[in-house]
Amino acid sequence: MQTVKTSVESSLPLDEFVAFCRSAEARRCWPGVTEVPFQGGGFFYTQTLKPPWTRKGGTLKIEEHQRNCELDPSGVSFESMAVWVWPSQDTGTSWLKYRFEDDGEGSILHFTLHYVLPVGTGRRLTRGSELTASMERTVQRYLDCLARGGKDRQASEAATTPI
Repeated sequence: MQTVKTSVESSLPLDEFVAFCRSAEARRCWPGVTEVPFQGGGFFYTQTLKPPWTRKGGTLKIEEHQRNCELDPSGVSFESMAVWVWPSQDTGTSWLKYRFEDDGEGSILHFTLHYVLPVGTGRRLTRGSELTASMERTVQRYLDCLARGGKDRQASEAATTPI
């Protein structure tokens, strides 16, 4: 299992930031994602992939389900679980944790992504530290877009995810 852990500050008030991050619109902040239908309690979307070491791209199909928000004295958090279906039809899994704190004039999101790649896909994609660095860049682009409330997303929509 691999893990990416990082934080981002936002000028959005805590309640607004949490509500946005739970929305279908927020899923469009992932680079390469354009449409996010909500069906049967989950988000179903695709992400265009472009590995930096090949000209061949593909589409990752994602099904994501969120848990309810939890409140405690230090903030608000929620988790989601997603199934990733790769172009090869191999399946991977990810767990996402969103932890929000009030920061006076805005809020802070502490984000953790745990993911497991399918064995065959993992072998093909893992090229030393390239995959880890690519995942870290992708997560940071996602969080930066979330922090802006999805504004200026055109760059993300036009881009593909460099896995």
